[in-house]
Amino acid sequence: MAGESWDSWFNGLGVTADFMTEREQPSVQERGEF
Repeated sequence: MAGESWDSWFNGLGVTADFMTEREQPSVQERGEF
């Protein structure tokens, strides 16, 4: 649900997909530590 909202918001700003990938990578690693 939240993913779609963020997608639309980022699309409005015109952020590249690379930026989204960079933001997602750290989150996955942090969760892995837990």
